[in-house]
Amino acid sequence: MWKLMLISTLFTAVLITGGMLLWLQETTGGVFDQEEEENRTGVSTSFEDDSYYYFLDHEEVTYLIERGRETVDGYESYMLPVEFDGLSSTVAFAYVEPPSLTVVKESRRIQDHYQRTPSVEELQGMLMDRFLPIHLRFHENRAFVHEAELESETGRIQPVETDISGGGSMQTMYFSVEDLPFEEEEISLVVEDELSDDFMRYTLRFADYQRERDDSR
Repeated sequence: MWKLMLISTLFTAVLITGGMLLWLQETTGGVFDQEEEENRTGVSTSFEDDSYYYFLDHEEVTYLIERGRETVDGYESYMLPVEFDGLSSTVAFAYVEPPSLTVVKESRRIQDHYQRTPSVEELQGMLMDRFLPIHLRFHENRAFVHEAELESETGRIQPVETDISGGGSMQTMYFSVEDLPFEEEEISLVVEDELSDDFMRYTLRFADYQRERDDSR
C-alpha cells in the first residue's frame, strides 16, 4: 500500500515540477524576448556605398577578418582622446566604431563562440555605411543622466538614435553619415551631465581611424 502511495506522490511531484518549469519557460522567455525587442536598435545595416569615408572593399574585409582571429587588439585603438575632462568620475572612456572595428570585433566573437571563420559576405551584412556609432562607457549606471553630441565648425550634430545598455553603463550613439563633416580635420564629442553643469569634451579626428585601410594594402 505504501509503495502505491509513494509512487502516486512521486508522479504528482513530477507533474507539478514539470508544470512549474513550463510556466517559468513561458513567462521568463516572454520577458527576455520583450527586453531584447526593446533594446534592439532601429538603425539598419547596409554597406554598398563605396564613396563612404570608411568603406572597405572585399580584400580589406578579408584582411580584417584574419586580424580579428589573430590579434587581441580591441577598441583601444579607437578610443577618443580627452580634450577637456570635467566628468572623469562618471565617464570612463569613449570610442568610435568604424566598419574596420566592427569586422575585427565580430570576427573574433564568431571565432570564440562558434570556432569558425566568418565569410566576407557575412561580415559585410553587419556593417553600416549610413551611420557611425560612437560608444561611451560610464562608471555604474550614469548613462541615464548624460547626453552627448558632436560639435563642428558649422554647429552641433545630434545622434539620430541613442541606445543605453549594460544597465546604464554603456551609451551608443548613431550619427548619420550625411551629417558628419569628414572634410574637417577634427571635431569634438561633448558629453554633458543633465544633473549639473559639468561636461567632458573628446576630440574626434576622422582620419585617425582609417589606419586599418592603410595596413591592409
